Amino acid sequence: MPTVPRQSLIIPYGTSHWTDTSFTVAEQTETSTTYTSRTYTVVIDPAAAKPFRFNSGQYAFPSPPELRLLPTVWDRSQFLQDYCLGLCETWAKYQHLFIARYFDFIRLRIEEARDELTDKISSFGDLYEYRDWVFSALRPLPRAYIFAPKNLDQDVPPSANDFVMIDFVFWDGQNMIAINLTGSEKPDPFHQKRLDRLNQNGVKIISIEHAILEDENDYAFRQSLPPTLVNFWQGEIAPASPFVDTKLGDIAASDIGF
Repeated sequence: MPTVPRQSLIIPYGTSHWTDTSFTVAEQTETSTTYTSRTYTVVIDPAAAKPFRFNSGQYAFPSPPELRLLPTVWDRSQFLQDYCLGLCETWAKYQHLFIARYFDFIRLRIEEARDELTDKISSFGDLYEYRDWVFSALRPLPRAYIFAPKNLDQDVPPSANDFVMIDFVFWDGQNMIAINLTGSEKPDPFHQKRLDRLNQNGVKIISIEHAILEDENDYAFRQSLPPTLVNFWQGEIAPASPFVDTKLGDIAASDIGF
C-alpha cells in the first residue's frame, strides 16, 4: 500500500470498472495518506508545480520494450501512443481518435518548432536531437478518476465514491485539465451529473466534439487545446526520455511507493 503526502493528487486511470472497493484509504494522518488502488494510479505533488509529461515516469508497462527494436524517437513515441491506446476502452472510437490526433499534433508541433527546439539544446552538443522534445509533451491519462467529493466541506479520507471518471486528464503543473469527448447531442443526466461534480470542485473541463476528432484538418483540434498543451516544451531546460538503458524506467519518481 503506497503512502504519499496528504496534499498529493492521486489519479487512478485506465479502467471503466469502478466499484466501492476500487480505491480505499487504510490510514490518513495530518501529513500522509496510505491507500490501495485496484487500477493504475499516478501521484502528483501540486506543490512542485511541474507538468506531468511523458518523461515524468510512473508507468505500468506489462512488458518494457527493447530499444534496439525502437531505433528512432518517432518509433519510441509510437510505443507510447500504443500504450495510451491500450488504456482506452476497447470499443471507444473517440477515445482512440483523441489519442491518434494528440500524438499526430505533438509530432507536428516538434517539426513546426524545429529551429527553436534545436537552438534550445545547442549547448549540449550531440547529446540530444530536436525530436527528443516529443517526450516533454503532457501525458494524457485515459479513463481517469478525479477526486471530486459531493460534500466539499467534509474533511474525511477519500473513498471510491468521491472520484469521478472523465475521458482524459492532464496536469499542467498548476491545474488539472479534464477532457470530455462529446457528440452534438445533450449529455445524458448521469454524465451531466459527473460534469457538474467536477465543475463544483473547480476542475477545468474542455469539451471536444466528436466532429473535431473526425476532421483530419489539424486546425480545429489545435484550437481546442489550452496553451500549456500546445507549447508543451516551455519550462523545460532540456528534453528527457522515459526510456532508461534498454528498457523504459518503471518509475522516475522513486518516492511514489509502487
